[in-house]
Amino acid sequence: ICRENGIEFHYNVRGSMFGFFFNNKLPKNFDDVCNGDEKRYAKFHSKMLDKGFYFAPSAYETGFISTAMTDSDIDETLSAFREIAKEISEKISFPGEIKVMVIREVRAVSYAS
Repeated sequence: ICRENGIEFHYNVRGSMFGFFFNNKLPKNFDDVCNGDEKRYAKFHSKMLDKGFYFAPSAYETGFISTAMTDSDIDETLSAFREIAKEISEKISFPGEIKVMVIREVRAVSYAS
């Protein structure tokens, strides 16, 4: 699916654990993962979530499959990914900046004894 859409993609599997990366090579360490395309991963995650498929919200996490999953479940997941592949293959840019303000409220409460 990725090759058909010109998406750089690599994966790794160990038993029922898997990880996949929008990188130009299979990551071998944390620095390699950090060099991946985080914006593309975020777009992938959002689009798949919209279709009802939940993956780890970042490429730094792993996924798991189980015997409860059927071939049909996997086929449906691949079908959904096939549908969004063209969208995530396009250059991703975010206009402007997003500014976030964090406000922490602290309250002191005293109780009568």
